[in-house]
Parts: sequence; C-alpha cells; structure tokens
Amino acid sequence: GESDAIISVLTEKGIISFKARGIKKITSKNAASCLLYAFSEFECTTKGNYKYLMRGSLISSNYQLYEDIDRMCICGLISETILTFLPEPSKQIYILFEYLMRVVNGEFELFSFAAIFLAKIIIECGFGLDVDGCVKCHTKNKIVSINYAEGGLICYKCRENENIESPLYLKTVRYIFKVDEQNYFHHVIERPLAIRLIKELMNYLKNQYDYRKLVFCEMFFETY
Repeated sequence: GESDAIISVLTEKGIISFKARGIKKITSKNAASCLLYAFSEFECTTKGNYKYLMRGSLISSNYQLYEDIDRMCICGLISETILTFLPEPSKQIYILFEYLMRVVNGEFELFSFAAIFLAKIIIECGFGLDVDGCVKCHTKNKIVSINYAEGGLICYKCRENENIESPLYLKTVRYIFKVDEQNYFHHVIERPLAIRLIKELMNYLKNQYDYRKLVFCEMFFETY
C-alpha cells in the first residue's frame, strides 16, 4: 500500500532489505526504528521470497547528524559510496559505520575519519593504493609523489609529470590506507588535507568504475 516502504539495513552480514507495512503512517510503532542512520534491532518474518518487518526497536536515532551540514554531507557521501560500489559489504564496513556514528556524536574529527573510511572502502573494492613504496620500481626511498592512475606512490627517479608532494601529504596517504581499527582515532588530519584526500579518493574510485554521477559526491565537491 501507499503507507508501506522497502527498508534497506546495513548489518554485520551485509545489506538486507525488508518490507515495512504501514511504516509511513503517523501512528506506526516501527517508524522511529526505520529512520535514516538510526541504530535499531529488527524482527522479521519471511513469506516466499520476501522479508517483512514484524517489530523494530530503536537503540539510537543519531539525531546529532541532522543538526550539522558537515555530518549530513559526510554520512550521505559514505552511505552512497557503499551502496554504489559495495553490493555485499563485509563486516569490516559495518564496524567502520559504527565508528562513523561515534564520530557523528563527537568522539573524533569528522573529515579525518571520512578519509580513512573511504580508503578502507577502496581496499575492499580491490583498488587499494600501493603505499609501501614506489608503485613502479618498488623502492622505499625518496618517495615524492602519487599517481592514482598508476595505483600508488612514486619515487623521485620514476616521477614524470606528477607534482612533488609534501612529506605530510605522503605520510597521510600511507596512514589512511594502513591504519588499523585500534588506531582510527589516533591521529587528526588537518581539515584542508582531509578534504583534499576525500575528493581525490572519490575521483579515483569513480574512475575505476567509469562512474560519473553521485549525488552526495557532487554535493561534497560543491560545498567544500
């Protein structure tokens, strides 16, 4: 009916979808649990090939993200990237999203974590950059640049038309691809650098799939 909706939920086992009957009604008892970015528990029943919501229990609405354009933009960008490029996200992506909600609630710097999250999405997509040495000759010495088309860092001898980057930039690129879960909140990336990296990572990911238009990606580029 008109008051029904299909709800997609990120879980530890990937993305699941179910039909929520009457969810759009003001009187729906399950409406709060199905809010965007809410952390909830669901009980479903299966009929034929479809799942139907029986009961939803709201744990946290994460309402803070609606109070700030930065939070809304980052959450939209990350969610859109997952839904577009990761049809079967791993448990690690679910854990990262849990961390993102903690960041939204003020536990860490938003843009720093967004850069880390995008790097981990790129790794899961199979396009992780080579940040252990020069992508061309594999030396670990005199790394001076990056070439996204080549897939990694570039040393001084192999550099052609690439710009020479600052040591801070190069260390940060390596950091976001190598950092483990225990250290996600260890280092704050300066916001201008984090924004630059987010834009570069999104362009890199879109180019891998020859994908041109993403709504929240375009919003991010226009806003920042």
